[in-house]
Amino acid sequence: MLPFVVFLVFGDPVALLTLAGSIEAVQIPLVAALVLWLNRRAVPPQLRAGRVAAALAVAAVVFFTAFAPYHLWQQTL
Repeated sequence: MLPFVVFLVFGDPVALLTLAGSIEAVQIPLVAALVLWLNRRAVPPQLRAGRVAAALAVAAVVFFTAFAPYHLWQQTL
């Protein structure tokens, strides 16, 4: 119901998709960083992800942290 109400308020589906993309650009690095944090703090050592998986998660955090401001800047032009 909420997406329909937001559509009625904004009225432009392209603007809604742009807004969703901007929210996602900020959310992805946060989620990846939290996965890394939880992997080291809350998961028992025998169940933790290996070094390769952790390195890939770090790479994702770095990439998406650099990409998010670029995406947000592009949306403001």
